[in-house]
Amino acid sequence: MIIAVDGPTASGKGTIAKALAAHFGLPHLDTGLLYRAVGRQVQLAGGDPDNAQDGLAACTFSDALLDDEILRSEEVGGFASRVSVHPAVRQALYDRQRAFALQAGGAVLDGRDIGTVIAPEAEVKLFVTASVAERARRRWLEMKGRGIAVALADIERDIAARDERDTGRKDAPLMAAPGALVIDTTFLGREQAIEVAIEAVLTVQNGFPGLRIRPFEDSLAGDFHDINAEWIEAMFRLEPTDREVLEHPHEKIIAPGGEILFVEAEGLGIVGTCALQKTGPGAFELTKMGVRETARGMKAGEFLLEAIIARAKAMGATKLYLLTNHICAAAIHLYEKLGFAHDAGIMAEYGARYERCDVAMLYVGR
Repeated sequence: MIIAVDGPTASGKGTIAKALAAHFGLPHLDTGLLYRAVGRQVQLAGGDPDNAQDGLAACTFSDALLDDEILRSEEVGGFASRVSVHPAVRQALYDRQRAFALQAGGAVLDGRDIGTVIAPEAEVKLFVTASVAERARRRWLEMKGRGIAVALADIERDIAARDERDTGRKDAPLMAAPGALVIDTTFLGREQAIEVAIEAVLTVQNGFPGLRIRPFEDSLAGDFHDINAEWIEAMFRLEPTDREVLEHPHEKIIAPGGEILFVEAEGLGIVGTCALQKTGPGAFELTKMGVRETARGMKAGEFLLEAIIARAKAMGATKLYLLTNHICAAAIHLYEKLGFAHDAGIMAEYGARYERCDVAMLYVGR
């Protein structure tokens, strides 16, 4: 599987690409580092990054240069953006990147033209972006943390200029590849952005077209309430425990260290939700999982369940369990399919929470 992660500087694409590589056990290449090395080599040689011949000559840089921390500097980043506009430079580095992408087992590559030029056949294409102001702020904090004094306004100006060069160049301009999922990280935390990216890959792996996972935000609290109230009232009755959680999701789920995910279907909006309620150190109850009737046949429930299990693992869950009723036969079958087993110990410890509970399950893996 080839995963292409494109986007402008400081958007979070490198962080996301590294996380995807670690999660799916794939090798990772930061292709921007190659261009930074060329830019740095031009600088060391006293050349002109706007001169195509100087840029091409610098493509013979030593591999040892890739380990030089100075490649991460804003100055070298500017040189990289300038040498990257030369077709001869891009062609010289093309074969190296292409070979990495096509290695046995697949790879994760991040850059600016992975999904459009280097690996247009990539199974997963992501385009990671954020506002210029936010990207400048992130880079400023990074530089500050490394003890480098630089004005935020200067960084913002440089990033805007780099965006203009990258998107305006004639050869392989920065753009989202056809079919790429655009992830705007302006208002996403690091873990949220990584989570969205992982679920995008899982969507492709498991064949769930038109579905994507969205993390909890206050504007979705109404969907969390309505979706769950709908199915609970259709099959049982809302108990006090239900009402507390559905009416106060942030207070009852998020604040104590839990999580709520939603599944969104193309053309339908939010069609399902599920929560992880923290009940002790390392212990999480998978609860309040519901999918609207409008999403029937789309495998939205399976997609959502896989996502919430992955999220529980990422949160360090050592005990993941659920409580339900035997009349929810279809849901129980899905739980069994994805690694849950009936467990008398869970029933004894937690079953009394709901009057309707007569089935308790523990995640044991597949």
